[in-house]
Amino acid sequence: MTSLVDAIPDPSVHYDEFDDVSQVEKFEISPEEYAKRNDTILAFKMRNKLGRFDDSIKANKAAPKPIDEAELIAKYPLGSRCEITSLSTESPLRGTLRFVGRVDFNEKQPFWIGVELDEPRGKNDGAVDGKRYFQCPPLRGIFLQPERVTIGNFPPLDPLEDEEI
Repeated sequence: MTSLVDAIPDPSVHYDEFDDVSQVEKFEISPEEYAKRNDTILAFKMRNKLGRFDDSIKANKAAPKPIDEAELIAKYPLGSRCEITSLSTESPLRGTLRFVGRVDFNEKQPFWIGVELDEPRGKNDGAVDGKRYFQCPPLRGIFLQPERVTIGNFPPLDPLEDEEI
């Protein structure tokens, strides 16, 4: 039979022994020295034109296509059925398009789409910061960027559709 004996009389004495990292010697290098080295990730990305060093990415970022309001309204007709792509919900959100256009609550991205959801999983009733953009019941309104909305024949989801009798 093997027995285990703790050789430290009171282990709680050493509980914070490794908390003070100010005594640990660290490798530090200035950004200028790091940029001069050839064996770094930065040098690798520069040589292979990856990330911010890729000229095609710079060209795409430099000239963002301006959104044309008339084109947006034509592409997203009011009253159309739609589905919302979202990473945070496990089931798709569906609803009816109620608003397409410029909003006051976001100056960086002024064009938004307002959707009246089939289920009360929204954030508002069609009004944001006291300004009404469209009318719907509470918690059935949501505003989204156009790229997250897909127009199509999306009937309302029936939660009992998959259940067996």
